[in-house]
Amino acid sequence: MSSEMLLEYCDTLSPSLVLEAIKKAVLANKRTGRYIEGILRNWENKGFKKLIDVKNEEEEFKKSKEDSAQQKETEEEKMQRKIKALEEDLKNANKWICRSYNQIRRILQQRIYERTKANNVWRTWRFWTR
Repeated sequence: MSSEMLLEYCDTLSPSLVLEAIKKAVLANKRTGRYIEGILRNWENKGFKKLIDVKNEEEEFKKSKEDSAQQKETEEEKMQRKIKALEEDLKNANKWICRSYNQIRRILQQRIYERTKANNVWRTWRFWTR
């Protein structure tokens, strides 16, 4: 990037914006004229004329980053809620299985009792009818 281009951007935008673009390039460790020109072109396309416009955009960008970080936390919370719900379902399923097992056991015991009772009646009847 030539000094003439920098002067041209100083005329179209402002000298403070050109300095800010140079600072951004240095902080990003991209000390090339093309990088600085890209920053300035981007600001020009967005219609920035003053340094305050750039600062406002940076703040909005930081807020959007924070919002996305909060959304990720809520997504993690959703996942944890789903995991807890699945664990509860599993516990309930185990209870249901145990309950079903106990019900089946009781039914079988009742049938066995009824059969033995019937056998005892049959035996008693045979004993008395002989």
